Amino acid sequence: MEKELQEVSGRVIRLLKEKGMTVTTVESCTGGMVSSFLTDIPGASEVFKGSFVTYSDETKHQFVGVKEDTLKRYTAVSEETAREMVQGGTRVVGSDLGVSVTGYAGPDGGENGEPAGLVYIGCGSEKRTEVRKFCFQGNRGQVRRQAALEALRSLEEKLLEWENDSGEEPDENVPSETIRIKYFTDRIEKLCRITEKSDWIDLRAAEDVELKAGEFRLIPLGVAMELPAGYEAHVIPRSSTFKNFGILQVNSMGLIDESYCGDQDQWYFPALAVRDTLIRTNDRICQFRIVKHQPQIYFEETSQLSQSNRGGFGSTGKQ
Repeated sequence: MEKELQEVSGRVIRLLKEKGMTVTTVESCTGGMVSSFLTDIPGASEVFKGSFVTYSDETKHQFVGVKEDTLKRYTAVSEETAREMVQGGTRVVGSDLGVSVTGYAGPDGGENGEPAGLVYIGCGSEKRTEVRKFCFQGNRGQVRRQAALEALRSLEEKLLEWENDSGEEPDENVPSETIRIKYFTDRIEKLCRITEKSDWIDLRAAEDVELKAGEFRLIPLGVAMELPAGYEAHVIPRSSTFKNFGILQVNSMGLIDESYCGDQDQWYFPALAVRDTLIRTNDRICQFRIVKHQPQIYFEETSQLSQSNRGGFGSTGKQ
């Protein structure tokens, strides 16, 4: 694991340099391990702005501004606290990206029966942060290293998918649409484009879903929309959906037309599990784009197409 920690750290630093971005870490149960591996990489000072080891509730509140109400209501080991750790850390040091780790490294768990090895990892920016829940196995040292590795992997994934968070005004020359949207939960992040160069938009699981291999489930996506007249939404899995969750979209591509616009017409993802899996609330599992209906098509029969033959078979064949 030590070698993998070093390799992922190296890739994170390289990506930060390539994108001209900076990062900070806010750690609890890992005690600064994530920042230690990052700063082991030569040249880390160009992109690493600093770190916080907030081992107590007091320091979480004092150093990075985790709300006292959040700590009291949800405890220090929670999705809500991990999110505020990232948001506060990036705000305090002015970094583009942040990662947080909070959990029970062991041998003891939480006072309310939470198991040792329960860890929440947050990653993102002050504007948008994703939190994932893990239940690691092993002794205290093994849990801390697994948590540090997953935190670094989260940073790498975020950098590979990063959307420009600069808040620039939209280009007035680019056609735009305003779509009314209803959210069914406040536990998922608001919709936004995946990258500045892509018009695909991520969709997230609106509840925790546990599936056994071979089971099917309609996973709620937590949104309903009024699409513009003459448009439809095409929903497909993300490139990492199968790798991360072991689920397939059974209809290959979902199609939602503008008639599906009622107050309770929530969008769903039809998932078939190929292995035992757990999808957590706010996990990104699919994406969509709005597409204009094709014009009415007429077919004119002919005995000759008058073009040269390409050969192969269909759009994917080779000549």
